[in-house]
This record gives sequence, C-alpha cells and structure tokens, in this order.
Amino acid sequence: MSSIVTSVREFFLNQNLTKAVKANSAKRNSIDYKDAKSIGIYFNASEEEHSAKINNFVKELKNEGKNVEAITYLNSSQDNPYNFQYHVLKDEDISMFGKINAEKINKFIDKEFDYLYCICTDLQTPVKYLMAASKARCRVGTYAEENSGFFELMVGNKNSNNLTELIQNMVHYSHAIKSVVA
Repeated sequence: MSSIVTSVREFFLNQNLTKAVKANSAKRNSIDYKDAKSIGIYFNASEEEHSAKINNFVKELKNEGKNVEAITYLNSSQDNPYNFQYHVLKDEDISMFGKINAEKINKFIDKEFDYLYCICTDLQTPVKYLMAASKARCRVGTYAEENSGFFELMVGNKNSNNLTELIQNMVHYSHAIKSVVA
C-alpha cells in the first residue's frame, strides 16, 4: 500500500515541479559574492561520509560573515553528524497531492537567498522541487543538461563523487560572479 501512496505522491510532485519551473518569477540577479549576505544550502544528509566536508563549508561561510540556512531531504531517520542547525524535509511533509505542508520548508523556499547551493550530484524529485520553487537570486548546482531549469550556475566535476571538488568549484565560480543589473 505504501508504494502506491509513494507513486501517487511522486506523480503529483512531478506535476508541481513542472508548474514551479514555469511559474517561478523570482528576480534572478547575481551579486558579487563578497556582497552576498544570505546563503542557502541543500545537502544530502543521508551521505554521512560527507558530513565533515559540509561542516567545513558551513563554517567557512559563517567565518566570512554570511548568514547560512541549510536544508536536507530525508526519507528515513538517522543520527545527526552535522555541527549546524538545518531544516529537514521528510516524506510526511509532502501531501498525497505533492504539496509541501511544512511551514519551515515553505519559508526556506520563499527566502530570497543571495546564493543557494545544492551540494549533491543526484537530484531526487523533492530536491528538484525545492530548487525549482526557490526564490533565491542565484541557484548553484552540479552540471547536468536536464538540470538547467533549476540553476543559474552549474559547475562540473571531473570526479562526480568528489564532494570536496564540487564545493571548491562552486565557491570558485561564485567568487567569479560580478553584479549584474537586470
């Protein structure tokens, strides 16, 4: 029975994802990284072996004076190996009709981050929805042709499983962005 519910939820979430990509009218205007104040981060908490890398990245951003807010998607419970607070999107936060029912998640989506980093290589449907619906000014993620509707800046990785390289590339290219007046 639960696999039927999951399939129905996934179907409607995909429908909402398509609508979010088309309907999102957020102002996308990149600013100089040094002027950025608010940073959003999506990370995959189920990959606990990467926790030190994510912890270091968040620490670096905070040391630069950035306000950092993070979110993850979990479809199971697990221990918390992270040294910072973050929001958790769970399956039960998504209605049968693919709507996000958690206020804290909807606030994250509606926040106009200067940069929103998606630090993962495999985008599950709920993550795609978060990225598509986000009001962030500049969404940064891993390069994949099928992800072009979710990110203003996509970076490549020689080794797709190397999270350190991915974060370094994201930071490098974010620093290269200069203000664009729309």
